[in-house]
Amino acid sequence: MYRVTWIQSGEEYFETLDPKCITGTLIAHVINLVNEETGDPDTVFKLEDNEGNTIFTEEDLN
Repeated sequence: MYRVTWIQSGEEYFETLDPKCITGTLIAHVINLVNEETGDPDTVFKLEDNEGNTIFTEEDLN
């Protein structure tokens, strides 16, 4: 399982992702999810594995 966390209007939100349900690449799936949830392509987010280790953040993509 993966956990995507993002900040919107000063609040932290998250969604858990089942690897079996990911369409396309993991990076594209996370970006699309965050964009759909927030409507803001510049949203700060991070993806973590099930042990809390950061896999990547929006800063890694810039």
